[in-house]
Amino acid sequence: MKKGFVVLSILFLGLTLVFAAGSKDAKTDGKMNISWTAYQMAPTAKNAPMVKYYEDMFGVGLDVWNIDYQQYTELLNIRLAAGEIPDMFMVMNPADLSGYVEQGLLAPIPLEKIKKFMPNTYATYQRDFPNEFAMGQIDGQFYGLASISTGNMFRLPIIYNQTWLDALGLEVPTNIEEFERVIYAFAHGDPDGNGKKDTYGLSMDGLELLWGMYGMVPYQDYFSVKDGRIAFMPIEPEMKEALAYARKWYQDGVLDPEFITGENAGGYWAISHSFINGRVGMTVRGNYYHWLYPGDYNEYDDGKPIPNQVGAVSKELLAISPDTKIAFGQPLKNMDGTQGGIRGYHMLARFYGIGADVPEEKMDKILEILEHMGDSNPDRDAWATARHGIQGEDWRWLEKDHETILKLGQYMDRESYRYENGSVFWWTSGSELKSRQAEWGRLMEFDKNGIYSVFPLSLEAMNRYNAQLQTLREQAYIQIITGARPLDYFDTFVAEYLKIGGKEVIDAVQAWYAANN
Repeated sequence: MKKGFVVLSILFLGLTLVFAAGSKDAKTDGKMNISWTAYQMAPTAKNAPMVKYYEDMFGVGLDVWNIDYQQYTELLNIRLAAGEIPDMFMVMNPADLSGYVEQGLLAPIPLEKIKKFMPNTYATYQRDFPNEFAMGQIDGQFYGLASISTGNMFRLPIIYNQTWLDALGLEVPTNIEEFERVIYAFAHGDPDGNGKKDTYGLSMDGLELLWGMYGMVPYQDYFSVKDGRIAFMPIEPEMKEALAYARKWYQDGVLDPEFITGENAGGYWAISHSFINGRVGMTVRGNYYHWLYPGDYNEYDDGKPIPNQVGAVSKELLAISPDTKIAFGQPLKNMDGTQGGIRGYHMLARFYGIGADVPEEKMDKILEILEHMGDSNPDRDAWATARHGIQGEDWRWLEKDHETILKLGQYMDRESYRYENGSVFWWTSGSELKSRQAEWGRLMEFDKNGIYSVFPLSLEAMNRYNAQLQTLREQAYIQIITGARPLDYFDTFVAEYLKIGGKEVIDAVQAWYAANN
């Protein structure tokens, strides 16, 4: 079969599948019809009860496009190429917003309409997320409503093997001097007591704690404001200081010599196999809730305590080593006492826009629906119904003041049921997390000292140069750490980095930041 025919056949198959999954259903009852794209872990059924529920509530017809979230952008683009534009337009990858605007696929949303039809959402944006809200602008007009991952207020967890600390008579470190004492003991003090030299202080993920001490996230495009200017910290002088530490640890056998391959050996992404298998004594991999132990906190049902569920990584660890205890640490202070941080995940998850050529009346209705479905809605029954389905049938409250529910019926058996049932209109517009789990996270101060990028989007210059820049940066760091290059090679690397596009990228981010903040 000829190559061209194969490509056309695959394209035709993709078109067939995506159209079959979410073909437009022309309503004949005279109601306004709104096509809707959403995050879906399973297809919404044709006669989904929650779709009917909201059609009756808002007096509209809702045409949900079923698009597999794992291939969302690719499948959506097929429909866009065929001339179909959804009325409520979810932009899964925030970096794609500018491209869709350039193609004329999104309508500008007047700020006055946002204030009028989404007062609670707008108030939340202004109070808690003004920077993320501003990122929905292009050339001074709003094209995207920021969807906020409020759970990302919690930074990376810092995990130590408490059993090893106890065996060595050590405490959880708070500064770089104490940290070095701990990781050298982990590497050379036989913390597992097996008489073998088979342990190390840290590996690739653990290095995040070192980088964070200097306010850096070197392996991702996190931009900071330094001395009033946009700075890419991984090429600032502080990075050279950090690399000097990592280089020394590698030479002294404290940094895992196999650190380049990472800590996860496959399977669930959050697991540090290096840690749970007893190779290293600290890590920062995953989220804090992945490391929950039995009894860290309780949920409550009618006043009766229910122990928290064990975290996904802790479950794996306890299956291998039931007696191992862990301890949570804080970001390190530098030698001069300056408090460092550690990477936090981006607060901006995605954008919600409105398709080009949507009439004004329909735009108003979409904003009204989004206001009701967002988690800024003060009516928490409405908020929970949007997320979970019919109250009393699909879920009930455990603790309403802590926004904790108990799943019922088919929803209890499988998470995907709520998507099949039509609970696909909710979105995270931003609100304070009130669950017992989040309460515990704040108690443990996972919401403190996170490092966040002031610009988690993508610009044309970044798209053009980033692959090459990332490769150069990663190679330079590894060469310096392993001793293949001298420490002073860092200065040569920075000059080359700026020359091959790094300066253009930083200048572009600086220009955007100045224009929109």
